[in-house]
Order: sequence, then structure tokens, then C-alpha cells
Amino acid sequence: MSDPRLKVVFDQLKVSMDKAIDHAASEFSKIRAGK
Repeated sequence: MSDPRLKVVFDQLKVSMDKAIDHAASEFSKIRAGK
């Protein structure tokens, strides 16, 4: 697991996941606020 290319891929995946979670959380907040 010491392949640097693998680390880059995992870092990008983590950033994508964080963005997706943030987006989902904000959408959820909008839905709750709209009720």
C-alpha cells in the first residue's frame, strides 16, 4: 500500500465523499426547513 499513486486516488475519493456528504446534508436541511 506504499504506492503513491494509490494514495492520490484515495485522497481524491475521500474529497469526493466529503463533498457528496456536504451536499446531501445541505439538501436535507433545505427539505426540513421547507416543511
